[in-house]
Amino acid sequence: ACARAFEAARALPDADAAREQRAEARLRQVRAAGAPADRARHLDAALELALALPRGRAGAQLARFALDLLDDAARGRPAARRELERVAAALSAVGAGELGELVRSAP
Repeated sequence: ACARAFEAARALPDADAAREQRAEARLRQVRAAGAPADRARHLDAALELALALPRGRAGAQLARFALDLLDDAARGRPAARRELERVAAALSAVGAGELGELVRSAP
């Protein structure tokens, strides 16, 4: 389903909307993947797509994903600390440094 959503987003006429939808699909793939190498690969692609968005949209996309990872951790599926660090760094890169610091300080 994630892969189909990623491919469907390519057909959107608005480049930013397509990029945003592809980033969302990749972020869902991170959460669905079990193997650390697969999670890392999907996270690389998702961050690249999100960081290519306008700053506000990128920040919103990254903030949602950080919350999803933290929610997974609270439900017993711990997010890799490195994944949270990478999302926090991306948040800082788009001007949301305070939110990035909150993500870094989460248990």
